[in-house]
Amino acid sequence: MTSLPFELPIPEGYSEKPEWDETAFRIGAQRDRVLAFGGEASGWSEPLTALHEAAVGGGHFIDIASQRHALEELRRNLSMPQPVIMEVGCSGGHFLRELGAAMPEAQIIGADYTRETLEALGAKMPGIPLLQFNLAPCPLPDAAVDAA
Repeated sequence: MTSLPFELPIPEGYSEKPEWDETAFRIGAQRDRVLAFGGEASGWSEPLTALHEAAVGGGHFIDIASQRHALEELRRNLSMPQPVIMEVGCSGGHFLRELGAAMPEAQIIGADYTRETLEALGAKMPGIPLLQFNLAPCPLPDAAVDAA
């Protein structure tokens, strides 16, 4: 079983630590494509995500320019051979795809607040670990990733 390069906290309602096995998270005998952490409401919702995806869908010129800039900054600032990069607010996975193509040596993790969004993304991108949580009370340990 493979694991992420940092220790995941135990999600609420479980007694064992989760492990990533290249296609899903395992907690004891349970397997789940998306690892969910509770927390306070963010104000974001599935309908807002659907509206965003329908209106923009990753092809909007501002998204394209932002993604290009983010990739340039990641390349410029990450000098380690296998950086761990988390995209917070990964939505439909447009930037995750770009990131994977541009930096195949990186360990890429997707995170978002909405479960349905992550479930749909998990079906399209089976090798990417996906975490569901509200960023404000982030459950991950300090310095868990090299860039977010």
